[in-house]
Amino acid sequence: GFGQVMYIGLRSHIATYPTIPTQTTPTTMDELVALQGSFTFATDKNFIKVFAAPGTISVDPESQGEYPGAKSFRLKGSFIIPGMKGTQRAMARILNNSYGVVIIPEEDGTRMCYGTELRPVHFTPKGQSGKKAADTKHFEYAFETDSFVPGYTYNGTIVLDGSTLPAVS
Repeated sequence: GFGQVMYIGLRSHIATYPTIPTQTTPTTMDELVALQGSFTFATDKNFIKVFAAPGTISVDPESQGEYPGAKSFRLKGSFIIPGMKGTQRAMARILNNSYGVVIIPEEDGTRMCYGTELRPVHFTPKGQSGKKAADTKHFEYAFETDSFVPGYTYNGTIVLDGSTLPAVS
């Protein structure tokens, strides 16, 4: 599974995207799924750092298509953000009508990227307040896209509000 941190880049904020490898350029299997370069953002825009509830970030690639040679992957993922205070409701508002990319760090330092310029992920938030006083309040987010790769490796920088995580070497 994944940890609790992920980064969301909104398509309306992204100025340029990393290059997607073609089957003719890679020299190793890892290069076949590694994006080249970094995301750049419009002025005063950046990735959104998201802290999800423990054990709730998931991505499930599934083969789709009628026959070999015409298949791709449907990437479905989800995560939960605890709470229903203003910040959590604002995040639901922002992601409800947005497209973009999701970057999820792995324990070994690699970063998985879902969504591209031509095939961004779209988000579907769903809130739950519970019925009893002790029930948890949270927003669960589903995200989905189609891709020829079941998740890219992203080694570029992650620009945040006030800081930048360095590229992975």
